[in-house]
Amino acid sequence: MAGRTAPNYEDEADANLKSKISTLVNQTMHDTQRKMTSIETLKNKYRDQGPYRAGFVLSLIKKSRDVLNELFNVAVKHRDEWKALEQLKIFELIVHTNVDTTNLLRQLVEIHLTHMNSTQGIRKGSKRVLLI
Repeated sequence: MAGRTAPNYEDEADANLKSKISTLVNQTMHDTQRKMTSIETLKNKYRDQGPYRAGFVLSLIKKSRDVLNELFNVAVKHRDEWKALEQLKIFELIVHTNVDTTNLLRQLVEIHLTHMNSTQGIRKGSKRVLLI
């Protein structure tokens, strides 16, 4: 057995971590699909109303924040164990999630402004503007 080496502890830990992440992703996908199916009729009924759209975007922001927190926690917890490329991938996901959250916040502000302008007794042709 001169040519073979025993499996490295780091490789086992890496495979174990990847397996856990895969299981979590699969479970999340299953749960999300089930929830989406159960609320489909309500979504179709209220999808064009301002409060529904605002709530939907808020829920996406919360999910995005949860993903961001989890990615950061994983990166910090395993910072000494991972190779540089794996760390870079995690931090790239963090950056993308942060950009997604920023875009969702912009959408939320747009929904709020549209809803606010349509319900306020503002003179015709006059709208409130919020700069971000």
